[in-house]
Amino acid sequence: MSGHTVRQRQQTATRRPITSATFLAAGLIAASGCLFATPASAQLWASQTPLTSMVDVDGHRVRIRTAAPHPRRLPGQPLVVLEAGFGSTVNSWGPFIGQVAAVAPVLAYDRAGLGESEWDGQTPTFDHITGRLRRLLAEVGAEPPFVLVGHSFGGGLVRFF
Repeated sequence: MSGHTVRQRQQTATRRPITSATFLAAGLIAASGCLFATPASAQLWASQTPLTSMVDVDGHRVRIRTAAPHPRRLPGQPLVVLEAGFGSTVNSWGPFIGQVAAVAPVLAYDRAGLGESEWDGQTPTFDHITGRLRRLLAEVGAEPPFVLVGHSFGGGLVRFF
């Protein structure tokens, strides 16, 4: 036995996922080795402080939240795409967006019918959701590479992507 109480171990365990996820995302991004700036959707990536905006995808408004360490995405630098859990919105990512934005551009969004995004009237199958995400990324001018981070249900979506 380590001398920690059960409560201390539970508190430590609940802190680890955010710290571990931040470390993992930062490590993957740092390993990409990007050095030179190129034109990108500068207004979306203009601030490390998360910016919220609405984007039209297939005739329906989608709420996105973006942030980045630099006004322009660097060549080869991955865009971190956050996919929330079932029924969750961009708000579920809280300060994590800003933490990731310290090292790489990040985009989170509300799926159709969630948060402030409009319902598109389609059955939310994995194929439909990931297809819509691809069109959203194209609409904002984001090109690969992407590092997709999914929480819970979002984990299945990023694997399907």
